[in-house]
Amino acid sequence: MDVTIQHVNKRFGQKQVLQGIDLRITSGQCVALVGPSGSGKTTLLRLIAGLEKVSDGTIRFGEIDMTHAAPNQRGVTMLFQRPLLFPHLTVAQNIRLGMAKGHHGDLKQWLEKVGLAGRADAFVHELSGGEQQRASLARALASGPNFLLLDEPFSSLDLPRRRELRKIGRAHV
Repeated sequence: MDVTIQHVNKRFGQKQVLQGIDLRITSGQCVALVGPSGSGKTTLLRLIAGLEKVSDGTIRFGEIDMTHAAPNQRGVTMLFQRPLLFPHLTVAQNIRLGMAKGHHGDLKQWLEKVGLAGRADAFVHELSGGEQQRASLARALASGPNFLLLDEPFSSLDLPRRRELRKIGRAHV
């Protein structure tokens, strides 16, 4: 499904953060937003995900106007630079949160894909930062999103692991 962004503006009070953004991402395409810190990259991702409201303009998924749709109606999962896991749950329980929404998958398979085999019963505080990020990726992909938005989620990982996880992400969205 294509994503079309037309004439999107975003203001926070009097501050104009994004102005006149036009972008079309075709189905299956992998796109990187590059720019200096504070240029609005994260804001644009948050608009696509519905975590922020567009000041002006439209966002369409295919032919459907999603500009004012709630985040849970968009089929979008966003993975942030800092892993967002529930600390009182195990790795397996965190991953199953995504699977519980009607999407199917094998927990063991997800753990193996992200290099966490044998860590299903570990709690978040027992994981390294890289392991936490991999658990977040597994949970994100297990939810079966239409779109996966990545906001520098692999910046704390070593290069070989980063490459491996990018391949996994592309294969499942």
